[in-house]
This record gives sequence, structure tokens and C-alpha cells, in this order.
Amino acid sequence: MKLDLSRTIVAVSSPLAPAARAIVRLSGNATAEILKRVLRPAGSSFQRTGIETSVIEGAGVEAAGVDRDDLLANCKSSTYFNAQLDLNWDQRWLNVGVYFWPNHRSFTGEPSAELHLIGSVPIVNRVLRCLTEAGASPAERGEFALRSFLAGKLDLVQAEAILGVIESTESDQLQWALGQLGGNISEPVRKLRSELMEMLAHLEAGLDFVEEDIQFITYSELKDRLDSIIERIEQLGEQLRSRGVGNRDLEIALIGPPNAGKSSLLNAIVGTDRAIVSPIAGTTRDTVSARLALAGTSVTLLDTAGVEEIFDQSPRAIAQQLLRTRLASCDALLVCQDLSNPSNEFEQQLKDSADLAGKPVIRIGTKADLVMSSNQFSSQLPEPDCVVSISQPELLEQLLHRIEQVLVRQTSSRFTQATHHTAIRCFHSLTTARESLARARELIAFQEGEELIASELQCALLDLSSIIGEVHNDDILGEIFSRFCIGK
Repeated sequence: MKLDLSRTIVAVSSPLAPAARAIVRLSGNATAEILKRVLRPAGSSFQRTGIETSVIEGAGVEAAGVDRDDLLANCKSSTYFNAQLDLNWDQRWLNVGVYFWPNHRSFTGEPSAELHLIGSVPIVNRVLRCLTEAGASPAERGEFALRSFLAGKLDLVQAEAILGVIESTESDQLQWALGQLGGNISEPVRKLRSELMEMLAHLEAGLDFVEEDIQFITYSELKDRLDSIIERIEQLGEQLRSRGVGNRDLEIALIGPPNAGKSSLLNAIVGTDRAIVSPIAGTTRDTVSARLALAGTSVTLLDTAGVEEIFDQSPRAIAQQLLRTRLASCDALLVCQDLSNPSNEFEQQLKDSADLAGKPVIRIGTKADLVMSSNQFSSQLPEPDCVVSISQPELLEQLLHRIEQVLVRQTSSRFTQATHHTAIRCFHSLTTARESLARARELIAFQEGEELIASELQCALLDLSSIIGEVHNDDILGEIFSRFCIGK
């Protein structure tokens, strides 16, 4: 993208498709002059209205019959007015509503306008032609958002979130993009940067006055503050990793009452004797894991201890505590019930577990070969999504297909392409920043020179700054904003 801030740009910001209304945006220093060339009063004079201006600060309703040049040249705050636009098309004029921002209070931080008009595609295209003939230049992809970023209205993470909101097709995607737009990544990073800059200022002041032997911050203070910053960077990285960023596999847990066939099922799925199988209830205590690839995704399958209520301090009770911790972080559940011996007690425990709320669940009826011939399915329990038997490969194939469907939904619902790109970029920068701070902590432990510590802190500061765009280059900006829609 070749950015020229001297241009006044124009684009359609609503979908270019038949609709009741359409929006055409202008932004740049010549906005008012271009509007003067194409607009005339609606009727006998410009009408400023309060009907649609409650959301526009400073919009007034004092005067009807406002002169066009006076309105556009002397307007000091955001306003809305009705007008007619010269289509230069068989002497036709089009009624439009105009939102006008005369100053930096606009989205792009420069004079801007929005024309609200009928959403007929030929008419919208004609309006674009009229505005370009009056001096506007067609906007490039993402140029409005880029100007907003350069004006300090948005940081880089928030700019990418705009595209994330536009791309969202799932509720989770929209919530993540809105949170990113609201600053759930930017604000923690800004606070971390601020603390690092303060620490650097103390260190560099000490270096400036090294001959006077003045110490502005002690090594003990540096270590304590670094430990705090590293901990918060790790928390922010974990927030991203929990959404599927980084090297973390998706985790799917097999859960069920003791002796429900979970270990046999894990062995059958992975094709090896990974878990110990025994008819004795409670054989599995530690979580057993196995990795496999499903739906193009690396998955860790977990065989867990049977869910049961134990109130002593036995190994089986400790296994239950570990089980609850592991289930809280897993991504999906395979809930196993022995069809030949179903447990109503387990179903109640499952309903009462807050850790499992909101997780994707596949209900599996195990040991189907023991009941199919005698029709022993229980009508008192929820009907399983799949029935399996380790001796019937076709049933295992059906289960794997069902798991793949859940995985596709699980991975696609996390991010849009834009927010996934942001998450990966942020995760990488956080990782390298943490590595620099870890090296700084080692230097402090060995009482190394303050100039070496300051150098590592400076590297970490640059990594954090790159997340929000305080440090950037044209190639990065071009790559990010070229993915936007025209008019955004």
C-alpha cells in the first residue's frame, strides 16, 4: 500500500449490494471542499436535524436554512444535515443524509464525512464517480483503518480486531474480536511497557551518574519487578494459548464412571496398548495421554480416572482431585457410559460439575457388543451420540468421524483469520520478550553490569511495542491492512 495522506479518499463502507441504505465515506483535508462541489440544499436550504444526531457530539438544531459554504467552512463540531447531491446524470439530484466531522474527532483523525443514501448499486456507483470527479481518490484496502492507526485513534491490535469483527461468523469469534477491539490485549501490554520504560529510565539514569556512585534502583528491586512483569507476560501468553495459539494440542478427555471402558477405547483409537486395561474398577489413577492427528489437527487424547465420590485421602481420592483439575482445561469431552451397566449416579455428578460447563460433549455408549443382542439399552439415561465396541472397527470409525466434526467446529469458532493472525503475532512477541527478561534476570542474579541488563530490557520493550504498533515498519503495516475490505 502506497500511503499518501495528502489525498482525500472515498469508498463505499457498506456492502456493495442492493439494500435499503448505503454508506459512502470521505476522509481527508479536502472533504469540505469536495462536498461543496457536489451538494446543494435539500429543498430551499440546508436542514440541520436533531433526529439522527444524538450520537454525534456537538450536532446542533438551532438553525434551519443554513448556507452551504457557511455550514461546511465554519462548522466546529460534528454535525448531520440533509442535502441533495448532483449526480451529473440527466440533471438528477439525489437526497442524502450527511454526517460531517470537520476535525480530528473523526474515526480517521482528519476531516471526514459519511453520505447515507438509497442502496441502489447503480446509484452508489454514480455517487462514487461524482465524488472522484470532484477531487476524491478511491481508497485502497484498509486505508481508513490505517489512517486511524497513524492518527493514534487505534493501536495495531485494535485495528486488526475491526477486520475480526467483520469476518466473524460465530458468537465466540465475535466476542473475541470485540474484546480485542476493547483493549483486552492492548491495555495489559501498555501497562507492561510503561513499567519497563520506568525501569529503563532508572537504569540509564544510574549509568549517566556512574561516576557519582548513585544507584537509582537496586538489583533486588529490579528482580522483584522483573518477576512480576514476567508473570503477567506468561498470563497473557496463556490467555492466547488457551485459544489455540502456540504449540498446545487440543485436549479431548475420556471421562465416565469407573470401569466404563475408557482405557480400552483409548487403546483401540490409537492402535496400541497405551493404557492399562483391567476389569478391576479404579485401575486408572494418573491421566494417560496419547497424541493423534484428526481433522488436520494435533490432538491429545486423555484417559482419566473414573469419576466417583471418595472422601478419604487414598490414592483414588487424590486421583479425583487431579481429574477435576485436568478436566477444567480440556477442550472437549468424550463421556463414556457402559451400556451393560449404566450409572445414574455418574450422570448426576456430570450435571453438577461446574468445570465441564460449556465444553463440547460427545456421549459414547461403550461395550455395545454386550448389549446389542439382548436389547439392554437403558431408557433412563440420555441417548448416546455414538455406540462403540472395540471389537467392531466400523463403530470406531463412526466415533472418529464424530470427533472430527467437533474438532472442526472447535477450531473454527475460536478465531477469524484476522484475530488468529493477531494472536500468533502477539504470542511470538510475548515469547521473545519473556526470553529477554529471563536473560535480564540471570544477569541480575550474577550481579552483571547495568548496561547489559538495560540492553535486555530494551529488547523486551521493542517486542512489546511491536504488538500494539508503537514500533512498526511499512512492510508490516502493508501486510496487515492489505487484508482489510475496501471502505474500512
